Amino acid sequence: MKVFSKLLIACLLIGPVAWAQGPVAPVQVPAVGKDLNESIIKVPVTSVESVELEVTVFRPPGDGPFPTVLINHGKSVGAPKEQNRARYYSVSREFVRRGFQVVLPMRRGFAGSQGKYFSAGCDMTANAQNQSKDIIDVVQWLKAKGMADKRPVILFGQSYGGLASVAASTQAGLPVSFIASFAGGLKSTSVTKPCDWEAGLIEAMRNFGEKSRTPMLWFYGENDTFFSTELAQKMYAAFTAGGGRADLVTYPAFKQDAHKMFGDPAGFELWLPKVLERLAALGYAIEPKYVLGSEPRPVASAHADIDQVEALPLSKPSSKAAYQAFLKRFPPRAFAIGSGGAWGWAAGADEAVKDALSSCQKYSSTPCRLYAVDEEVVWQKQGELQ
Repeated sequence: MKVFSKLLIACLLIGPVAWAQGPVAPVQVPAVGKDLNESIIKVPVTSVESVELEVTVFRPPGDGPFPTVLINHGKSVGAPKEQNRARYYSVSREFVRRGFQVVLPMRRGFAGSQGKYFSAGCDMTANAQNQSKDIIDVVQWLKAKGMADKRPVILFGQSYGGLASVAASTQAGLPVSFIASFAGGLKSTSVTKPCDWEAGLIEAMRNFGEKSRTPMLWFYGENDTFFSTELAQKMYAAFTAGGGRADLVTYPAFKQDAHKMFGDPAGFELWLPKVLERLAALGYAIEPKYVLGSEPRPVASAHADIDQVEALPLSKPSSKAAYQAFLKRFPPRAFAIGSGGAWGWAAGADEAVKDALSSCQKYSSTPCRLYAVDEEVVWQKQGELQ
């Protein structure tokens, strides 16, 4: 069973559950739709050539401005123009529900952006610096238009986007407070002009480390088909030797290719808590503010903390084990219980609340009720269980 894929688990357990009265009307918290208020805008850039970039924006409810995460895409094999518009929906969802705006620019020559794609072969310093100019222009445009709040922007980058984000950090005065790079780099696959692209990456990181002072986290997995952890360690050593501020996080093999970890909900447990911890230390609010999908949810109750398994009002060891399994999943998630010891839970889906209740209801003669949603217990005690 894949972690973070949509799960619907229900079981009928032996042992009566008595309800003293009907459900109490819950207090609701705001919801944001599945579309995450998605829009596509055109942003003019001028540092290399005067063109418009195709930029996707996901926003929380309200007028803003909001704290902003800017995600920089990688490069797929083939013509950049044929590359799809980057959305990183699952990642965007995690930050929109925490009150962040997420901005995803397609750089020059990619997807629906104007301009020409630039390549300097194995001169990785030149490649990354050229790509970073679009990132810098977009950050400055967002600030000038009041589309980002007064706090510095946060940069995420995957593969080539990670390398370009590191290069952007060398721009003096750029309002960026933190960078998370996921499998950052660029691999040359040229058959006609082969070169030592790994040495080029190490040299680029050495150059960037001499000027960059933005704090960063770098993530590389053992089975990355582009960049080995050994290469990552060499790039990291070169970057930090000149004063660059980064922490390197290496992790075990992820599915078939760690290069695809970013954007896969199954990888969130590897990086999201670490990134959120850094953002909290920088003063950003990281607690979820919205529930996703069309169904609002009740607020937290005083029944118990989310990880107090013994507080679950079901007595069978199998129900406790189910709840422990639920706790290992990443939000969106919900756990519901019903009569006769029935329970059901769902995780990794926008409609987790609805799915958990539906799953539980198959085995309950009375309406199932929510016990926990995301990081909170929402259970309202309505009589003793027998």
